Amino acid sequence: MSLLDLPFSISPVVTGLMLTLLYGRTGWFAALLRETGISVVFAFTGMALATMFVTLPFVVRELIPILENMDLSQEEAARTLGANDWQVFWNVTLPNIRWGCCTALSCVTHVPWGSSERFLSYQAISSARPRH
Repeated sequence: MSLLDLPFSISPVVTGLMLTLLYGRTGWFAALLRETGISVVFAFTGMALATMFVTLPFVVRELIPILENMDLSQEEAARTLGANDWQVFWNVTLPNIRWGCCTALSCVTHVPWGSSERFLSYQAISSARPRH
């Protein structure tokens, strides 16, 4: 769980630096990204990666207790009746964790809005300065 707490303990600036060092022009994955033509830094992909890094702990912290307390007899019954893994997930597991997923989705949508609020505040302040 300590690795899961990493996004809580570092600032958004460090997260941005980490993503730039990993996926930037001279980053660890730069050659692979150049070959495939994928742009991460200053692109939607980078924004999605940063958002997932920050919000994944909220999802995991919400779903782990639900999955640990879930009764497995329904999944076992579905398997004995011939259901494959995908059918068990979609028809048994997902309906049992749907309220946890809704709560996690709520957390996932609220965290990026708070981050964008800081960004928009900075943009408003910097755009109000007179230009010489």
